[in-house]
Amino acid sequence: MKSKMKQFMVLVCAFVLSVSTLIPTTFMTVHAASATPVLTAKADRDNGILLKWTASNRVSDPTDAEYMIMRKRDDGYYDGLVKRDPKYGLFFLDATNLTIGKEYTYKIRESVNGKEVDSNEVTVKAVASNPAANEFTNKAKAADYLKEQMVKRNKKISLIYNAGTFPSGLGNELYEMARTDDEKADPATATQGDYLRYTIKPNTIRITTGIDGKVGSLNSYTFTFELDYYTSKQEEEAVDAKVSQILASFANNGITQASSDYDKAKAVYDYLATNLHYNNNPRPDNGNLMITAYDSLVRKEAQCYGQTLGAYRLLKELGLVTRRVNGDL
Repeated sequence: MKSKMKQFMVLVCAFVLSVSTLIPTTFMTVHAASATPVLTAKADRDNGILLKWTASNRVSDPTDAEYMIMRKRDDGYYDGLVKRDPKYGLFFLDATNLTIGKEYTYKIRESVNGKEVDSNEVTVKAVASNPAANEFTNKAKAADYLKEQMVKRNKKISLIYNAGTFPSGLGNELYEMARTDDEKADPATATQGDYLRYTIKPNTIRITTGIDGKVGSLNSYTFTFELDYYTSKQEEEAVDAKVSQILASFANNGITQASSDYDKAKAVYDYLATNLHYNNNPRPDNGNLMITAYDSLVRKEAQCYGQTLGAYRLLKELGLVTRRVNGDL
């Protein structure tokens, strides 16, 4: 009996050994998430300190959680700066009443269903910094920045706007301002205004907003614009080169910005009538309709939409006040 029991124990040990050799990493690959939020911080824009943290493993649904950003006072006690809703992201920029060169200590208090836990403490020295290149308190300047990025055909653009209260509707307002034609005879606008408006694919614009801290007495809001275009940056560079070539040929024939409006308009008309043909089919390389200045000036085939933008670009470059107008037949 003892011999059989011994044999059985040997078999059981052998089986356990064989299983462990087959799946040695079964339990090693499981890493426990933190039971508390984990905070990091660094000196950032606006002479402020940017706080970022991760939620604890208590948070299964982000809508259940709430965060209090806390800063230690000189007497060792903590002040609650502001409550942070996870829908705005797990980050916050503290730029309120900081002294350059002084160290500040922070922690995050996470509240889930009334139960609170604190993160680790982080200490950071406040340093002088300039506003970010995409940070504004002026709507016109913010719209100009957005326009500049769209002219470059950037598909995701972020800008920061500082205001006393939430600027409701500002994202859409800036987007419209960036696409507005100033109706001036300024060649610098030849790639803007109606030219820009009609190279943006309709129904692709998506605007999101988040609040990420305070700048003095102002709240700091981040606007993110995501959109798509009918032309790429490379295609627009090809249009630029072609426009320069066409204008040089006009100059050789005596047509410059100093010429009469009639002569300039006729030169553009004659060029387009001679050098491109109407084509209502999709482009064979990408399936897009031929509706851009790239189609009419570089590829030399386009439907009326593209011929209009080619004409718009050339007329603007020659100094004519020009608008693109839709018509119905």
